[in-house]
Amino acid sequence: MYIRLGRVRIHIGFPFAAFCAFAANSRLGESLTLVFVSALLHEAGHAAVLLGLGDRSLTLFLSPGGARIESRLSGALPYKNDIAAAAAGPLVNIAIAAGAAMLFFATGGERFIRAAEANIALGAVNLLPMTFLDGGRILSDILLLHMSENRARRICSVCGGAVFFVLCAVCAYLTAAGENTLFLAVFLVYCALQKTACRHLK
Repeated sequence: MYIRLGRVRIHIGFPFAAFCAFAANSRLGESLTLVFVSALLHEAGHAAVLLGLGDRSLTLFLSPGGARIESRLSGALPYKNDIAAAAAGPLVNIAIAAGAAMLFFATGGERFIRAAEANIALGAVNLLPMTFLDGGRILSDILLLHMSENRARRICSVCGGAVFFVLCAVCAYLTAAGENTLFLAVFLVYCALQKTACRHLK
């Protein structure tokens, strides 16, 4: 099902509806909702820049894994504009985290500090230099401004692989120390699947 909001089409599928029902009836409902709203605002940051750069129609896909923007300008923007579009999402999360932290210090409300933590985590993860994340896209664009495409892709692939193995080592260490690493493990599986799916990472 699609809902149109101005120049943005929002796609709502059955998996997302099922996720909402699960969140509403789960003891983790508040945390899941907080993370999803943070991801939605993250994508809104990307959308705002893309619309400002001239995209006349965006599609926002909502899924249990979060939100994702599809733009007709993808792959067609000048590198500097693409950097701005990629950085907009994490910058929104940083701004929300700063605002939530100020509200926490002003009121002492624990929900504000949880909102700050969720947005810091989301922004930081998306800035990791892995090809399918905003950080990898920013790194790629910066490198392409100064060197050949082949060399830039090789450097991005090496950086992404190094980050992946560091995260695997951190996950193994924390697991051995008795910490709950479920979310990190799920993220690593997602990284592995994305790397397998992206042929250009070879």
